[in-house]
Amino acid sequence: MDDKTKIEIINKIINISEDYVSLFRESHSSKFVRTKGLCFYVKNANYHYNPVVGDIFRHMGLKKNFSSDYVRDFIDELISDTLKEGVENVKDNPLIIDTFDDVFHEVTVYIPLSGIRMIKEELKIGKIIIKKMTDEIVNEITNNLYLLLRGNPYFSPNDKEKGIQSIVNRYNTFKGKVCAEFKMFGEESIVLKVAKEECENSLDLLRLSSIYLQHKNHNINITLEGELARGYQNTLFFKSNFKYYKLSNELKGHIVDFNISDSEIKYMKEFGIFILSKILEKPDRELTDFERTLLMGVHWFANFPSQKEIENQYLSLMVSLEIFLTPKAGSGEPISNYIAEGASIINEIGIDNRKKLKSKIKDLYKKRSSIVHGSMNNIPTEKDIVTLKNILLTLIWWMIQNSHRFDNKDDLLDFIEDHKFACDILT
Repeated sequence: MDDKTKIEIINKIINISEDYVSLFRESHSSKFVRTKGLCFYVKNANYHYNPVVGDIFRHMGLKKNFSSDYVRDFIDELISDTLKEGVENVKDNPLIIDTFDDVFHEVTVYIPLSGIRMIKEELKIGKIIIKKMTDEIVNEITNNLYLLLRGNPYFSPNDKEKGIQSIVNRYNTFKGKVCAEFKMFGEESIVLKVAKEECENSLDLLRLSSIYLQHKNHNINITLEGELARGYQNTLFFKSNFKYYKLSNELKGHIVDFNISDSEIKYMKEFGIFILSKILEKPDRELTDFERTLLMGVHWFANFPSQKEIENQYLSLMVSLEIFLTPKAGSGEPISNYIAEGASIINEIGIDNRKKLKSKIKDLYKKRSSIVHGSMNNIPTEKDIVTLKNILLTLIWWMIQNSHRFDNKDDLLDFIEDHKFACDILT
Protein backbone atom coordinates (compact mmCIF):
# COMPACT_ATOMS: atom_id res chain seq x y z
CA MET A 1 0.00 0.00 0.00
CA ASP A 2 1.41 3.41 -0.96
CA ASP A 3 1.62 6.33 1.49
CA LYS A 4 -1.16 8.22 -0.28
CA THR A 5 -3.63 5.40 0.34
CA LYS A 6 -2.46 5.06 3.94
CA ILE A 7 -3.09 8.76 4.52
CA GLU A 8 -6.60 8.39 3.06
CA ILE A 9 -7.29 5.65 5.59
CA ILE A 10 -5.76 7.73 8.40
CA ASN A 11 -8.14 10.57 7.48
CA LYS A 12 -11.07 8.18 7.94
CA ILE A 13 -9.61 7.22 11.33
CA ILE A 14 -9.37 10.92 12.23
CA ASN A 15 -13.04 11.39 11.33
CA ILE A 16 -14.04 8.46 13.56
CA SER A 17 -11.83 9.80 16.37
CA GLU A 18 -13.37 13.27 16.15
CA ASP A 19 -17.02 12.38 15.67
CA TYR A 20 -17.69 8.97 17.25
CA VAL A 21 -15.21 8.46 20.12
CA SER A 22 -16.02 9.40 23.72
CA LEU A 23 -14.91 8.52 27.22
CA PHE A 24 -18.43 7.43 28.20
CA ARG A 25 -20.90 4.97 26.75
CA GLU A 26 -23.41 7.01 24.81
CA SER A 27 -25.60 4.16 23.49
CA HIS A 28 -26.00 0.37 23.50
CA SER A 29 -24.25 0.27 20.12
CA SER A 30 -21.08 1.85 21.54
CA LYS A 31 -18.04 -0.42 21.52
CA PHE A 32 -15.70 -0.42 24.51
CA VAL A 33 -12.02 -0.32 23.52
CA ARG A 34 -8.97 -0.81 25.74
CA THR A 35 -5.69 -0.65 23.84
CA LYS A 36 -2.25 0.93 24.09
CA GLY A 37 -2.92 2.35 27.53
CA LEU A 38 -6.22 4.08 26.62
CA CYS A 39 -9.89 3.22 27.26
CA PHE A 40 -12.70 4.74 25.21
CA TYR A 41 -16.02 4.06 23.47
CA VAL A 42 -16.75 4.13 19.73
CA LYS A 43 -20.35 4.80 18.75
CA ASN A 44 -21.74 2.48 16.05
CA ALA A 45 -18.25 1.04 15.60
CA ASN A 46 -19.18 -1.72 13.14
CA TYR A 47 -20.93 0.70 10.82
CA HIS A 48 -17.94 3.09 10.74
CA TYR A 49 -15.25 0.39 10.78
CA ASN A 50 -16.60 -1.71 7.90
CA PRO A 51 -15.52 0.60 5.03
CA VAL A 52 -12.06 0.97 6.58
CA VAL A 53 -11.73 -2.80 7.02
CA GLY A 54 -12.60 -3.24 3.35
CA ASP A 55 -10.04 -0.63 2.28
CA ILE A 56 -7.27 -2.26 4.32
CA PHE A 57 -8.02 -5.76 3.03
CA ARG A 58 -8.14 -4.55 -0.56
CA HIS A 59 -5.10 -2.29 -0.60
CA MET A 60 -2.87 -4.43 1.66
CA GLY A 61 -3.75 -7.64 -0.21
CA LEU A 62 -4.53 -9.44 3.05
CA LYS A 63 -6.92 -12.16 1.76
CA LYS A 64 -7.29 -15.25 3.97
CA ASN A 65 -4.04 -14.68 5.89
CA PHE A 66 -5.81 -12.20 8.16
CA SER A 67 -9.17 -12.13 9.94
CA SER A 68 -11.51 -9.15 10.02
CA ASP A 69 -11.22 -9.12 13.84
CA TYR A 70 -7.46 -8.65 13.52
CA VAL A 71 -7.98 -5.66 11.21
CA ARG A 72 -10.62 -4.19 13.56
CA ASP A 73 -8.16 -4.44 16.45
CA PHE A 74 -5.65 -2.60 14.26
CA ILE A 75 -8.22 0.17 13.69
CA ASP A 76 -8.68 0.40 17.48
CA GLU A 77 -4.91 0.90 17.79
CA LEU A 78 -4.88 3.59 15.10
CA ILE A 79 -7.63 5.46 16.94
CA SER A 80 -5.67 5.14 20.20
CA ASP A 81 -2.50 6.46 18.50
CA THR A 82 -4.47 9.33 17.01
CA LEU A 83 -5.92 10.30 20.39
CA LYS A 84 -2.50 10.14 22.11
CA GLU A 85 -0.75 12.13 19.39
CA GLY A 86 -3.60 14.62 19.16
CA VAL A 87 -6.00 14.80 16.22
CA GLU A 88 -4.60 18.10 14.91
CA ASN A 89 -1.03 16.82 15.12
CA VAL A 90 -1.93 13.70 13.13
CA LYS A 91 -3.68 15.83 10.53
CA ASP A 92 -0.54 17.91 10.07
CA ASN A 93 1.98 15.08 10.34
CA PRO A 94 0.42 11.58 9.95
CA LEU A 95 3.50 9.62 11.05
CA ILE A 96 1.31 6.81 12.34
CA ILE A 97 1.19 5.50 8.75
CA ASP A 98 4.39 3.63 9.70
CA THR A 99 2.18 1.44 11.90
CA PHE A 100 0.77 -0.25 8.78
CA ASP A 101 4.11 -1.84 7.89
CA ASP A 102 4.80 -2.72 11.53
CA VAL A 103 1.51 -4.59 11.97
CA PHE A 104 1.08 -6.12 8.49
CA HIS A 105 4.47 -7.73 8.20
CA GLU A 106 6.06 -11.11 7.52
CA VAL A 107 6.06 -13.34 10.61
CA THR A 108 8.88 -15.76 11.41
CA VAL A 109 8.02 -18.83 13.50
CA TYR A 110 10.48 -21.19 15.21
CA ILE A 111 8.91 -24.50 16.30
CA PRO A 112 11.18 -26.73 18.44
CA LEU A 113 11.47 -30.31 17.17
CA SER A 114 12.17 -33.59 18.92
CA GLY A 115 14.05 -36.60 17.56
CA ILE A 116 16.47 -34.73 15.26
CA ARG A 117 20.17 -33.96 15.66
CA MET A 118 21.56 -31.42 13.22
CA ILE A 119 25.09 -32.03 11.97
CA LYS A 120 24.56 -29.41 9.26
CA GLU A 121 23.44 -25.88 10.09
CA GLU A 122 20.14 -26.13 8.20
CA LEU A 123 18.16 -28.10 5.65
CA LYS A 124 15.20 -26.92 3.57
CA ILE A 125 12.31 -29.40 3.33
CA GLY A 126 9.22 -28.11 1.55
CA LYS A 127 8.29 -24.71 2.96
CA ILE A 128 10.16 -25.37 6.21
CA ILE A 129 13.83 -24.87 7.08
CA ILE A 130 15.10 -27.33 9.69
CA LYS A 131 17.63 -25.24 11.60
CA LYS A 132 20.13 -25.68 14.40
CA MET A 133 19.54 -22.83 16.86
CA THR A 134 23.12 -21.73 17.44
CA ASP A 135 24.12 -19.20 20.09
CA GLU A 136 24.61 -16.60 17.32
CA ILE A 137 21.07 -17.04 15.97
CA VAL A 138 19.42 -16.90 19.39
CA ASN A 139 21.58 -13.98 20.56
CA GLU A 140 20.54 -11.94 17.53
CA ILE A 141 16.88 -12.64 18.31
CA THR A 142 17.21 -11.82 22.02
CA ASN A 143 19.22 -8.64 21.36
CA ASN A 144 16.47 -7.35 19.08
CA LEU A 145 13.87 -8.40 21.63
CA TYR A 146 15.74 -6.57 24.41
CA LEU A 147 15.77 -3.33 22.41
CA LEU A 148 12.07 -3.71 21.64
CA LEU A 149 11.16 -4.27 25.29
CA ARG A 150 13.36 -1.38 26.44
CA GLY A 151 11.23 0.91 24.30
CA ASN A 152 7.94 -0.47 25.63
CA PRO A 153 6.25 2.34 27.61
CA TYR A 154 3.87 -0.06 29.37
CA PHE A 155 6.51 -1.77 31.52
CA SER A 156 6.49 -0.75 35.17
CA PRO A 157 9.58 1.49 35.68
CA ASN A 158 10.37 -0.12 39.05
CA ASP A 159 10.94 -3.67 37.76
CA LYS A 160 11.46 -3.00 34.07
CA GLU A 161 14.96 -4.52 33.80
CA LYS A 162 14.00 -7.55 35.86
CA GLY A 163 10.87 -8.14 33.74
CA ILE A 164 12.79 -7.73 30.47
CA GLN A 165 15.52 -10.14 31.57
CA SER A 166 12.93 -12.72 32.61
CA ILE A 167 11.42 -12.66 29.10
CA VAL A 168 14.82 -12.75 27.39
CA ASN A 169 15.83 -15.76 29.52
CA ARG A 170 12.84 -17.69 28.20
CA TYR A 171 13.98 -17.08 24.64
CA ASN A 172 17.53 -18.13 25.55
CA THR A 173 16.21 -21.65 26.22
CA PHE A 174 16.08 -22.12 22.43
CA LYS A 175 19.89 -22.30 22.29
CA GLY A 176 21.04 -25.71 21.07
CA LYS A 177 17.60 -26.85 19.97
CA VAL A 178 16.59 -27.96 16.49
CA CYS A 179 13.70 -25.87 15.18
CA ALA A 180 11.49 -25.63 12.14
CA GLU A 181 11.67 -22.12 10.70
CA PHE A 182 8.65 -20.86 8.77
CA LYS A 183 7.96 -17.41 7.33
CA MET A 184 4.68 -16.01 6.10
CA PHE A 185 2.90 -12.69 5.67
CA GLY A 186 -0.12 -13.02 7.90
CA GLU A 187 -1.84 -12.71 11.25
CA GLU A 188 0.21 -14.34 14.01
CA SER A 189 -2.36 -16.97 15.04
CA ILE A 190 -3.01 -17.95 11.41
CA VAL A 191 0.73 -18.09 10.64
CA LEU A 192 1.28 -20.40 13.62
CA LYS A 193 -1.51 -22.73 12.47
CA VAL A 194 -0.12 -22.88 8.92
CA ALA A 195 3.43 -23.28 10.25
CA LYS A 196 2.45 -26.38 12.24
CA GLU A 197 0.66 -27.87 9.23
CA GLU A 198 3.64 -27.25 6.93
CA CYS A 199 5.98 -28.55 9.61
CA GLU A 200 4.10 -31.85 9.82
CA ASN A 201 4.24 -32.14 6.01
CA SER A 202 8.01 -31.65 6.05
CA LEU A 203 8.53 -34.00 9.00
CA ASP A 204 6.69 -36.71 7.04
CA LEU A 205 9.59 -36.61 4.56
CA LEU A 206 12.16 -36.92 7.36
CA ARG A 207 10.18 -39.85 8.83
CA LEU A 208 10.13 -41.45 5.38
CA SER A 209 13.90 -40.92 5.16
CA SER A 210 14.41 -42.52 8.56
CA ILE A 211 12.43 -45.62 7.53
CA TYR A 212 14.30 -45.84 4.23
CA LEU A 213 17.61 -45.65 6.10
CA GLN A 214 16.50 -48.59 8.27
CA HIS A 215 16.24 -46.62 11.51
CA LYS A 216 12.92 -48.11 12.62
CA ASN A 217 14.61 -50.59 14.96
CA HIS A 218 16.53 -47.71 16.55
CA ASN A 219 13.25 -46.24 17.82
CA ILE A 220 13.47 -42.84 16.14
CA ASN A 221 10.39 -40.67 16.45
CA ILE A 222 10.46 -37.22 14.88
CA THR A 223 7.83 -34.86 16.31
CA LEU A 224 7.11 -31.33 17.41
CA GLU A 225 8.63 -30.78 20.86
CA GLY A 226 6.35 -31.81 23.68
CA GLU A 227 4.19 -34.17 21.64
CA LEU A 228 6.22 -37.24 22.56
CA ALA A 229 7.50 -37.43 26.11
CA ARG A 230 10.75 -39.23 26.88
CA GLY A 231 11.35 -40.44 30.38
CA TYR A 232 11.41 -43.38 32.77
CA GLN A 233 8.33 -45.53 33.31
CA ASN A 234 8.29 -47.27 36.71
CA THR A 235 6.40 -50.50 37.34
CA LEU A 236 6.16 -52.35 40.65
CA PHE A 237 5.46 -56.09 40.53
CA PHE A 238 5.79 -58.93 43.04
CA LYS A 239 4.66 -62.49 43.76
CA SER A 240 1.50 -62.71 45.79
CA ASN A 241 3.31 -64.53 48.60
CA PHE A 242 5.81 -61.64 48.76
CA LYS A 243 8.72 -63.97 48.09
CA TYR A 244 9.82 -61.87 45.12
CA TYR A 245 9.39 -58.28 44.03
CA LYS A 246 10.94 -55.90 41.54
CA LEU A 247 10.72 -52.28 40.49
CA SER A 248 10.98 -52.10 36.71
CA ASN A 249 12.46 -48.94 35.28
CA GLU A 250 12.16 -48.54 31.51
CA LEU A 251 13.21 -45.63 29.33
CA LYS A 252 10.25 -44.77 27.10
CA GLY A 253 9.96 -42.46 24.12
CA HIS A 254 12.44 -41.95 21.31
CA ILE A 255 15.96 -43.13 22.08
CA VAL A 256 18.02 -42.19 19.04
CA ASP A 257 17.83 -38.88 17.16
CA PHE A 258 17.74 -38.77 13.37
CA ASN A 259 21.06 -37.25 12.27
CA ILE A 260 20.91 -34.72 9.45
CA SER A 261 24.39 -34.90 7.94
CA ASP A 262 25.95 -35.00 4.48
CA SER A 263 25.76 -38.81 4.32
CA GLU A 264 22.05 -38.88 5.24
CA ILE A 265 21.31 -36.11 2.73
CA LYS A 266 23.07 -38.13 0.01
CA TYR A 267 20.71 -41.09 0.57
CA MET A 268 17.71 -38.77 0.86
CA LYS A 269 18.55 -37.40 -2.59
CA GLU A 270 18.85 -40.92 -4.02
CA PHE A 271 15.43 -41.88 -2.70
CA GLY A 272 13.78 -38.70 -4.03
CA ILE A 273 13.06 -36.84 -0.79
CA PHE A 274 13.94 -33.51 -2.39
CA ILE A 275 11.58 -34.18 -5.30
CA LEU A 276 8.84 -34.43 -2.67
CA SER A 277 10.27 -31.31 -1.02
CA LYS A 278 9.78 -29.35 -4.25
CA ILE A 279 6.19 -30.60 -4.42
CA LEU A 280 5.60 -29.38 -0.85
CA GLU A 281 6.87 -25.93 -1.82
CA LYS A 282 4.06 -25.51 -4.36
CA PRO A 283 0.95 -23.52 -3.40
CA ASP A 284 -1.89 -25.94 -2.65
CA ARG A 285 -3.88 -24.80 -5.70
CA GLU A 286 -1.00 -25.80 -8.02
CA LEU A 287 -0.72 -29.40 -6.80
CA THR A 288 -1.84 -32.04 -9.27
CA ASP A 289 -4.23 -34.78 -8.18
CA PHE A 290 -1.37 -37.27 -8.46
CA GLU A 291 0.88 -35.14 -6.22
CA ARG A 292 -1.89 -34.92 -3.59
CA THR A 293 -2.29 -38.70 -3.72
CA LEU A 294 1.47 -39.17 -3.39
CA LEU A 295 1.76 -36.85 -0.37
CA MET A 296 -1.25 -38.41 1.37
CA GLY A 297 0.10 -41.93 0.91
CA VAL A 298 3.53 -40.86 2.14
CA HIS A 299 1.91 -39.33 5.24
CA TRP A 300 0.25 -42.61 6.25
CA PHE A 301 3.42 -44.58 5.51
CA ALA A 302 5.80 -42.20 7.30
CA ASN A 303 3.76 -42.22 10.50
CA PHE A 304 3.31 -45.98 10.89
CA PRO A 305 6.27 -46.37 13.36
CA SER A 306 4.63 -43.91 15.77
CA GLN A 307 1.75 -46.35 16.33
CA LYS A 308 2.21 -48.41 19.49
CA GLU A 309 0.19 -51.50 18.55
CA ILE A 310 1.31 -53.73 15.69
CA GLU A 311 -2.26 -53.82 14.37
CA ASN A 312 -2.33 -50.03 14.01
CA GLN A 313 1.09 -50.04 12.34
CA TYR A 314 -0.22 -52.61 9.88
CA LEU A 315 -3.39 -50.63 9.14
CA SER A 316 -1.36 -47.45 8.54
CA LEU A 317 0.75 -49.28 5.96
CA MET A 318 -2.31 -50.80 4.30
CA VAL A 319 -4.07 -47.42 4.13
CA SER A 320 -0.99 -46.05 2.36
CA LEU A 321 -1.10 -48.90 -0.16
CA GLU A 322 -4.83 -48.37 -0.72
CA ILE A 323 -4.39 -44.64 -1.26
CA PHE A 324 -1.87 -45.32 -4.02
CA LEU A 325 -3.61 -48.18 -5.82
CA THR A 326 -7.33 -48.29 -4.99
CA PRO A 327 -9.22 -48.84 -8.28
CA LYS A 328 -11.59 -46.40 -9.91
CA ALA A 329 -15.10 -46.29 -8.51
CA GLY A 330 -17.33 -48.84 -10.16
CA SER A 331 -14.50 -50.95 -11.56
CA GLY A 332 -16.18 -54.09 -10.25
CA GLU A 333 -12.86 -55.74 -9.43
CA PRO A 334 -11.97 -56.70 -5.82
CA ILE A 335 -9.75 -54.09 -4.19
CA SER A 336 -7.26 -56.68 -2.95
CA ASN A 337 -6.78 -58.11 -6.45
CA TYR A 338 -6.37 -54.67 -8.03
CA ILE A 339 -3.88 -53.49 -5.41
CA ALA A 340 -1.88 -56.73 -5.56
CA GLU A 341 -1.63 -56.61 -9.36
CA GLY A 342 -0.72 -52.91 -9.42
CA ALA A 343 2.06 -53.24 -6.83
CA SER A 344 3.49 -56.40 -8.44
CA ILE A 345 3.60 -54.79 -11.91
CA ILE A 346 5.45 -51.74 -10.58
CA ASN A 347 7.72 -53.51 -8.08
CA GLU A 348 8.80 -56.63 -9.95
CA ILE A 349 10.18 -57.72 -13.34
CA GLY A 350 9.14 -61.02 -14.93
CA ILE A 351 5.91 -63.00 -14.80
CA ASP A 352 6.98 -65.43 -12.05
CA ASN A 353 8.20 -62.68 -9.73
CA ARG A 354 5.04 -60.67 -10.28
CA LYS A 355 2.80 -63.69 -9.60
CA LYS A 356 4.64 -64.41 -6.32
CA LEU A 357 4.36 -60.81 -5.15
CA LYS A 358 0.68 -60.62 -6.14
CA SER A 359 -0.06 -63.74 -4.09
CA LYS A 360 1.92 -62.36 -1.13
CA ILE A 361 0.07 -59.02 -1.15
CA LYS A 362 -3.31 -60.76 -1.31
CA ASP A 363 -2.34 -62.81 1.75
CA LEU A 364 -1.25 -59.63 3.53
CA TYR A 365 -4.53 -57.95 2.62
CA LYS A 366 -6.47 -60.79 4.25
CA LYS A 367 -4.73 -59.93 7.52
CA ARG A 368 -5.86 -56.35 7.11
CA SER A 369 -9.44 -57.63 6.84
CA SER A 370 -8.95 -59.76 9.97
CA ILE A 371 -7.99 -56.66 11.98
CA VAL A 372 -10.90 -54.59 10.67
CA HIS A 373 -13.46 -57.35 11.32
CA GLY A 374 -12.12 -58.26 14.75
CA SER A 375 -10.83 -61.73 13.92
CA MET A 376 -7.89 -63.09 15.94
CA ASN A 377 -7.21 -66.02 13.59
CA ASN A 378 -5.01 -64.23 11.08
CA ILE A 379 -3.30 -61.32 12.80
CA PRO A 380 -0.12 -59.75 11.35
CA THR A 381 3.37 -60.40 12.67
CA GLU A 382 6.50 -58.26 12.85
CA LYS A 383 7.71 -60.10 9.74
CA ASP A 384 4.54 -59.01 7.92
CA ILE A 385 5.21 -55.40 8.95
CA VAL A 386 8.72 -55.58 7.49
CA THR A 387 7.47 -57.21 4.27
CA LEU A 388 4.70 -54.66 3.75
CA LYS A 389 7.07 -51.80 4.62
CA ASN A 390 9.58 -52.92 1.98
CA ILE A 391 6.88 -53.32 -0.66
CA LEU A 392 5.75 -49.77 0.01
CA LEU A 393 9.28 -48.35 0.03
CA THR A 394 9.86 -49.69 -3.48
CA LEU A 395 6.45 -48.48 -4.64
CA ILE A 396 6.93 -44.99 -3.14
CA TRP A 397 10.42 -44.69 -4.65
CA TRP A 398 9.00 -45.54 -8.10
CA MET A 399 6.08 -43.12 -7.71
CA ILE A 400 8.42 -40.28 -6.67
CA GLN A 401 10.75 -40.89 -9.61
CA ASN A 402 7.79 -40.93 -12.02
CA SER A 403 5.70 -38.18 -10.41
CA HIS A 404 6.27 -35.93 -13.44
CA ARG A 405 4.58 -38.44 -15.76
CA PHE A 406 1.10 -38.41 -14.21
CA ASP A 407 -1.40 -35.60 -13.69
CA ASN A 408 -3.82 -37.64 -11.61
CA LYS A 409 -4.25 -41.03 -9.98
CA ASP A 410 -6.34 -42.31 -12.88
CA ASP A 411 -3.32 -41.82 -15.16
CA LEU A 412 -1.34 -44.17 -12.90
CA LEU A 413 -4.14 -46.75 -12.85
CA ASP A 414 -4.43 -46.57 -16.65
CA PHE A 415 -0.65 -47.06 -16.88
CA ILE A 416 -0.94 -50.22 -14.76
CA GLU A 417 -3.89 -51.46 -16.81
CA ASP A 418 -1.95 -50.98 -20.07
CA HIS A 419 0.95 -53.02 -18.71
CA LYS A 420 -1.33 -55.95 -17.95
CA PHE A 421 -1.61 -56.37 -21.73
CA ALA A 422 2.00 -55.59 -22.58
CA CYS A 423 2.99 -59.09 -23.65
CA ASP A 424 1.88 -60.81 -26.89
CA ILE A 425 1.08 -64.52 -26.95
CA LEU A 426 3.65 -66.36 -29.04
CA THR A 427 2.37 -68.94 -31.57
